[in-house]
Amino acid sequence: MLTSAFAKLFTHFYPIGNTPAVCLTQCLPPEKQAKILLLGCGDARNILFTAFSDDRHLDITCCDVEGSVLARNILLFSLILDSPNDIWNGVNWNIYYHMYLDRACYDRLQEQAKKLHGLSASMDTWRGSEYGTLISFCDGGTLARVHEVWGFYTLDKPDEEQSTGHFETAMKTAIQRRNERLDPNGQDDQLSFCMTGLRSANPVGVAALVETDTLHKNFWKHGTTDTDSKAASRAGNIMYANPMLVSPDAAATLHYGTDPCLGFHISTAYAPLADSSLPQRPGMLKKPGVVASMQAEFSAWSDSFRQRALGSLTLRMFAGDAIAFSHVLQCRHATGRADLAHWYRTRQEMEPLALDKDDYGPAGSAPHSFNVIDTSNLIDHVGALNLLVATGPLLENDVSSSLYTETLAKRAQSHRDLVDRLLCGHLPTISLLLGLVPVEYWTNTSAGCDSQQESILDKIKSGSGQSFARTTWKRPLTHLPSSPIQLIGFDEGALAKILFRVYLQMFESEDPSKLFSSLILGRTWMLSLPLHHRASFAALLRVVKSRVNVDWDMAMAILLHHIANNRRFLMGGHYMQELCIYMHVLGVYSIDLLKKLPNPFPNPYGLNRDLSSWASMPAVVSVTLKVPREKLRLFTDNDSLLVGTPPVHCLVQSSLGASYRKAWQQVFAAVQMGFGQLSQSGSSYSNSCQLHIATNRLGWQGDSPLFVSFLVPSCVLLLEPQTARVAFGIRSTISIALEYYTERLGLDLNVFETTLADAEHVYISKYLPNQTGTMAVTGFADSGDDSRPDDLSQRFTTAVKASVDAGTGRISSFTAHLDITADTLKSALKDGCPVQTVPGSSNMEFTVTVGGLPLRVTFPTPVVESSCRTRIARKSSYIELVVQTPTNPALLPLAYPTYIHDGNLPTSWNMPYLAKMHTLPALDVSKRNRLQWLFHHTSMMFSARERRLHANPSMPSTQIERTRLNFKESLLSLFMTFTGLKGQKHHIFGLNNETGGGVQILLFASSLRLDLANRTVVLDVAALPLTHALMPKIRLTLQRLTHHGICSIRVDDAEMRLWRRVLPAYVERCRTWSHRPGCEYLAAGAGIPLSVEDGQPVLCACGNGILPPGEFQIPELKYVAKYAVRAAISPLFPCSLVDEVYDGASMPVPSDLWTEASEGDGCLACNRDRARDGTKLRTCAKCRKARYCSRACQRAHLKAHKSQCAVDAAAAGSG
Repeated sequence: MLTSAFAKLFTHFYPIGNTPAVCLTQCLPPEKQAKILLLGCGDARNILFTAFSDDRHLDITCCDVEGSVLARNILLFSLILDSPNDIWNGVNWNIYYHMYLDRACYDRLQEQAKKLHGLSASMDTWRGSEYGTLISFCDGGTLARVHEVWGFYTLDKPDEEQSTGHFETAMKTAIQRRNERLDPNGQDDQLSFCMTGLRSANPVGVAALVETDTLHKNFWKHGTTDTDSKAASRAGNIMYANPMLVSPDAAATLHYGTDPCLGFHISTAYAPLADSSLPQRPGMLKKPGVVASMQAEFSAWSDSFRQRALGSLTLRMFAGDAIAFSHVLQCRHATGRADLAHWYRTRQEMEPLALDKDDYGPAGSAPHSFNVIDTSNLIDHVGALNLLVATGPLLENDVSSSLYTETLAKRAQSHRDLVDRLLCGHLPTISLLLGLVPVEYWTNTSAGCDSQQESILDKIKSGSGQSFARTTWKRPLTHLPSSPIQLIGFDEGALAKILFRVYLQMFESEDPSKLFSSLILGRTWMLSLPLHHRASFAALLRVVKSRVNVDWDMAMAILLHHIANNRRFLMGGHYMQELCIYMHVLGVYSIDLLKKLPNPFPNPYGLNRDLSSWASMPAVVSVTLKVPREKLRLFTDNDSLLVGTPPVHCLVQSSLGASYRKAWQQVFAAVQMGFGQLSQSGSSYSNSCQLHIATNRLGWQGDSPLFVSFLVPSCVLLLEPQTARVAFGIRSTISIALEYYTERLGLDLNVFETTLADAEHVYISKYLPNQTGTMAVTGFADSGDDSRPDDLSQRFTTAVKASVDAGTGRISSFTAHLDITADTLKSALKDGCPVQTVPGSSNMEFTVTVGGLPLRVTFPTPVVESSCRTRIARKSSYIELVVQTPTNPALLPLAYPTYIHDGNLPTSWNMPYLAKMHTLPALDVSKRNRLQWLFHHTSMMFSARERRLHANPSMPSTQIERTRLNFKESLLSLFMTFTGLKGQKHHIFGLNNETGGGVQILLFASSLRLDLANRTVVLDVAALPLTHALMPKIRLTLQRLTHHGICSIRVDDAEMRLWRRVLPAYVERCRTWSHRPGCEYLAAGAGIPLSVEDGQPVLCACGNGILPPGEFQIPELKYVAKYAVRAAISPLFPCSLVDEVYDGASMPVPSDLWTEASEGDGCLACNRDRARDGTKLRTCAKCRKARYCSRACQRAHLKAHKSQCAVDAAAAGSG
């Protein structure tokens, strides 16, 4: 009930994922066991790819509101397990991805569905089945839904002559609606390009533009991924509509963007793979084409899943609302009992969410906190604030634990415009109140360049299309178990001002001035899709309460004063009661009116019982409105596309006879809806009254009445206990359907209205139907005092307080108060001992040395180190550090920090781990003509500002900006020189500071690999930092190495320090070895890196001698191998939330960084060395020089080739 309610007459079914598979464990060091929560889990791709990419034990909890999504995933898993080897992978592919099946595949699907339907008759029969140890269900309701879907798959009995029935009708409807949406004028949609597949093609990217568009249209035309026109066509073939792509929900239609290509990594179809690459996937090397590469990847995933399914993999399934599920897990985590949560399974049903007691009871072993939470693109549907309030408290307090969000909907002109809109306020400030840190924002780094790529494509398509952004959220370091800081202090008025700003932005659609500006800017999405209501805001306050150290009641009193006196919102006062009751029931704050039981008025109607006769009436009660079926014909008797999915609410208002001055109205948007039949137990108008609604799952397509329930203050109902009006209506928003509703309902948009005295349609009870308590939002389970003693020495306690800029409502500085508790330190401080403050290895840590003893202080977000001021109170025995927060994270030196945490385990904060780097596809760098995409990809490292800065070095900039630019240029040189795309090929690179000691780090490059999970490349190297102590031992070998040619990459002092800071992360990410107990990182006073000074050690020696597999082309390396260690170097892309993304119009990378390769032997559009049918490339008929694999590629490349074609043709003619 914390998200907006909608009349969902029409929904889209998403059986196939729309983003490439990710490795869910890439944030975890190899020693960590994975506890993963997938919300909006979608298809099986992420599970299969993670199981393939990482051998550690995986415990994955999967949640999707569609039981049919889970059913098809489990059916696929069972098919994989039942296949003795890979011979069935092709059949499984067809069953899972094709719209239409041949009879053999259809029969296999039917057989498997019947098998699973029988095994799922009860929880006991499933647990005792062959799949019960691998796959479990979080509750009986999920099992029942999945059981129902498997039965649904077997409904149609097609004959041999034709495909008919429900599935065929549903499939034809989906295809028709897709065509109507994309081609409303009945024109040939071949004129428009579908660019969504390019995300799967990265890093190759644009080379796949033509083919991904062709494959998408082919899939919707023929219903299969077959590229052979005869095999693909259903004409002349008996094909059957695939029930796996049909939802049992009659209101759900297959999404118009469904495309199997979107979930895979199709760059392997375009990039030149080395012959030795992926021996476990030989099919990928032999079969040409995108579809073949997808099927080969699917086969590899399936084989890996089959091999490791038993023993190292646990899958848990839940069908229901992700927000509700998360809050129930919150309750289990905080209280030990999930049954105290009192949530509903979905927003459209009255079924309570009751998790299985064996797994989620007090003695249950199912996880209720997680070190990986992936939420797909749910923020597009429920809002980022609602999602993070629900999921944030479930994230474990560990430096590696990560929560991922994605957005696909274009909600702003650019990603940078999202910074202060994503969380309805200043991103760093609001995320800190939620106990989270946006990692990419603070480091200005991104693992891939999807955002940059799509910015260019968006410009090509004139602002249409999606806008993809993936964000990683982590715990602030101060919230980790080993840290002395937990809660953040605020001034009460400042905190109230921050929260009031959030309130204003959450509900800006109620502000007439914002409505007008939003219409001008084209942000109608905000107006037609309200994601929040006052209960959402109250839930946010509940979580914030557990994160701050303030006089909370005072802060809330100030906040409510601001809200009550707000004159911007026309309807603000009408929602005030809803805000107050949810602040009350969620334990946020109670106004005086709700602290005591209401005092009923005498019953003026004599014997008739009404609200005034309710003894000990609670301050808040539930109103349930029964909406007759005939009132719903407005929705059900018209085209669902016209009706849309309008947001709904309920109202309680004064009787019709009330005078203008005495008229009143309160609006309640936090409503729960459900269809079914109602029964009542207990006495009406008493605390014993309980309402029971038996759910009719047919919903809008059934014949049951609609029940709508909401919480109301008793005092409001007692104003007119019989004559007050109760209504169910549509929230007024700017949408295409608004005119439709106002014509039929009038301006008040009420669908049904009655009075409190209408006992047939109005039911009032203590709790909502089918519930025995009030909905819980528990927030964080680990909240404690505002200070926490140092775990190791009990020498001091620390508390951090934030200062807020009054004009912007943003945190401007932090003050860390160190209260010295050890007597020896107190005495030393009073005696005048020196106190020194030194920055740590990141911009969040400082070390305060008192009397020779180091005290570590960690701030919750990065700060400006140079701004640190130290205050010393020697008599009072405390020290304070005051630091400013950065106004622009792009100016921070933070890139890839590595921290020590959790049992002295070095952990990379934001560099993706590569658990099985040897399985990443290696590229054949000798095929230069097929690597020209690499320059485009790596050049995406440079933001628009960095490109301007390189072109104009005199442009005003900071040292940090110039250092980061130089670092990226060095990376570009590494990739270009290793592949030979720029200058002479090299395998040995020296980072050379000519004015500061010469070569300081040697890199021996072994291979260039595709990082499929992040759609980028990675250079597999052996790294050898040169130290003063090491040089005498290897001097002779270094002299020999010069004969092989060392490519000198010039760096200055600042860039060399950055390389030293980043190198530990490059090493940690591909680590297959364990750190020794005597690891140098763990020594007293040490950090990561060990030092950034010339000639000093950078890395620990734990991994020395462990190098990339295979033979290097440098024999002399064996003499220094024991001092080198494997590292994985990838491009450093900017964060699109921070930096100005290159959109194709800004200054390109200058020519001194790149020498354009000459035209090679491949297709000039996509670099293929053969035509799509396997034959030789076709030559341009005019110049007889350019070659293409297809007419489509030739057309796509025509503009680029036209001028050169004329030159070549003229030259050929003169010859």
